[in-house]
Amino acid sequence: MKQSYICQTLRSPSLPNVGPNTSGCSNGYQRFAGSCYGLKTTKRNWADAQTQCQSEGANLVSIANVYEQSFVSLLVFENNGHIWTGLNDKQKAGNYQWIVNSDRVTYTNWGYNEPSKKDGEGCVSMRVNNKWDDSRCNASFTYVCEIVVTSQVLTTPATVATCQKRWTPFNGRCYREYSNRNASWSAANTRCKRSRSDLVSIHNADEDTFISSLITNSAKDIWLGLQRAQNGGYQYSDGTPTNYMNWDVNEPTDVNNKSRQNCVARIAASQRWNDLTCSFKKGYICVKLMALKTPAPNVIPITPKRQTPAPVTKQHNVPRTLFPNNLTPTVTAAPVKQTTKKAATQGNVQTNAPVTPVVTPAPTQFTRQNGAITQARQIQGNPNTNDSSGLSDGGVAGIVITVLLIVLVGMLAFGFMAKRNKWTFASVRGAVGFENALYNNGDQALTVQSSDA
Repeated sequence: MKQSYICQTLRSPSLPNVGPNTSGCSNGYQRFAGSCYGLKTTKRNWADAQTQCQSEGANLVSIANVYEQSFVSLLVFENNGHIWTGLNDKQKAGNYQWIVNSDRVTYTNWGYNEPSKKDGEGCVSMRVNNKWDDSRCNASFTYVCEIVVTSQVLTTPATVATCQKRWTPFNGRCYREYSNRNASWSAANTRCKRSRSDLVSIHNADEDTFISSLITNSAKDIWLGLQRAQNGGYQYSDGTPTNYMNWDVNEPTDVNNKSRQNCVARIAASQRWNDLTCSFKKGYICVKLMALKTPAPNVIPITPKRQTPAPVTKQHNVPRTLFPNNLTPTVTAAPVKQTTKKAATQGNVQTNAPVTPVVTPAPTQFTRQNGAITQARQIQGNPNTNDSSGLSDGGVAGIVITVLLIVLVGMLAFGFMAKRNKWTFASVRGAVGFENALYNNGDQALTVQSSDA
């Protein structure tokens, strides 16, 4: 099994000692990113700790990502015991929010079987192992105050978002329910992934109510994307924070993970959550972010400029068989030789007669390229004039067929003559060769001497 690792070496004594960054922070606070953080070692309950932070112009710490989590962990490294944070569900049970309303929950680090949501719990502290625990709000812990130096306001750009067909939009996400299907948690998760979505995650009571209205089969339990993490806590498969819980009474039941109830479903009867064995067959809902619709660009029509047409180069229909290797004859237009009639004089007005081009035919040229002969013919005069001197493909085929017919007729005639005169191969082999043909001028006769004589 492969795991990540950290290397450690002794610090060089030549390096200067660098203290904590306190730039822009009041006494007792350290700087990280856009905030100043101060550890308060006096133990107080959650409400009193928040009051003390406010007296210093701060609030209980809110943690937005893993980097801020790491910094706070180092800050309280030597502290033994729980540390209060600003996360709580005081406004609505099970809906966890940071004490500063503008800070959205974008990261969670729950511990084993957390949040357990027992009676009196709802204020979140950080354990010695840096995992989060919903604790009793009247417990006394040390705490960390945070002063925001540079406010970072999250703004959403004005964009047009849409959902595909059969997907229902709600609060920037698209939902599609499959309450009539039966699938295990892993099978349902795989099917959602195929449509580039995830099993549904619920982050507030409004979304929970919307899910209730979306389900068509009200008697069917629905898988959520919530599952038990390796550290024992619960996390969503889409990576969104676990900031809202709606457990049924006495749930989750498998606190020690003895029954392997590692997946969470929304129960139809109570419309609340229950931890179940992941192999159970349930319905499910897929969710994904809305697709941003890019507006069509403004198209400005462009009127093309009038241009003088370029000279036309014409290629004749030359038989392909005359030019092997797909070579095409090059035809260029010869310059047009023009003559101008002398101006005719009518009284004191001189008029010019129209100019008529004189076409002079150019000779056919042949060139050799790579061992193949290429015919190049120059055409002079009007390039649009039709030229019938070249043979088309049909003309070549006609010639070939005519030659074949002549050969066939000749063979038939030869066979007929041979049958009529009773020619045989023996008579042919018996023929005598002729040698020394002499002409006798006195007898005016040709004397032939056979080679067999």
